[in-house]
Amino acid sequence: TFFVFTQTQFYSNTMFAFLFNLCFACVFSVTLDSHHKDIHVERIAFGSCSNHRFPLDYIDNIVKIKPDVFLWTGDIVYGKTKHGTDLKNIRENYQRLKSHPSYQQLLASDIIIEGVYDDHDIGMNDADNRLLRSIQNEAQQLLLDFLDVDSASNRRQRNGAYAVHKLGDDILIIMLDTRTHRSPTIIPSIGKWEFPFMAWIASYLRYLTAYFGFVSDESTTTVLGHEQWDWFQEILHSHHFQSSKLVLVVSGTQIFTSNPYFESWGHFPAERMKLVNMIQAAVASPQQHILFVSGDVHHAELLYGNAEYGPLEVTSSGLT
Repeated sequence: TFFVFTQTQFYSNTMFAFLFNLCFACVFSVTLDSHHKDIHVERIAFGSCSNHRFPLDYIDNIVKIKPDVFLWTGDIVYGKTKHGTDLKNIRENYQRLKSHPSYQQLLASDIIIEGVYDDHDIGMNDADNRLLRSIQNEAQQLLLDFLDVDSASNRRQRNGAYAVHKLGDDILIIMLDTRTHRSPTIIPSIGKWEFPFMAWIASYLRYLTAYFGFVSDESTTTVLGHEQWDWFQEILHSHHFQSSKLVLVVSGTQIFTSNPYFESWGHFPAERMKLVNMIQAAVASPQQHILFVSGDVHHAELLYGNAEYGPLEVTSSGLT
């Protein structure tokens, strides 16, 4: 499944003006990773979890509905690192997807394509910041190659796959990297071990830690890392954020789910609260709409703040 939003949903429906208070902040200068100035956006589509072992007919459906933008929210490909150091398999899977006739048709269209990676794009299930730096950097470059990001782009030098994009004057897309700097959970995941049922056991261990109320040490754990948090703060205080009527905050893993089986920001409650508080403090007007977008979990889901506010987070996962 993949989700599609239309302009009408956001600009005429006040139920999306949720959760945030009026607040003004100092304005910082932030360099956008892309700014499509002349585009008039009617539709934005996004999705995650595309396994090349299954039919890719969903790509034909994306082309048919003709969104103005398509966002990859992680797990664009599935692969394994060889001995934890070789990303040849990931590179081949990117090439296989990109050369597929349906994807070539998508590339030939006028659809803007942006994205961020998640754990399977790095080649390790439940990947976190214990990754070798060489592996993370190579995985980042492979993603940017797949997205046709210019070799001179600031994204090539950044320590992480996070990025910010502006569509016209009114829409801002903030893509967060929740893998490169994310700390292990309180019981580090064994999901990356290449033995049968490891992913299931890892899910059950996450459930047990939540059931017994165990949380990671707030003073030493992080989801985004100091550098990315500083970058995010600058964006929130920038003219690009303040002037946007719609802001999409993209996270590979879910943010507001209460399901403890899955990887999510819920296993890092202090980090999640930090995210919410920073956005609450920065929102420029009651008419500014903030929507969180996520993937990872192999099902689609609408997560609501409450009945009055409407959807707070939309998850689209399981393209194949």
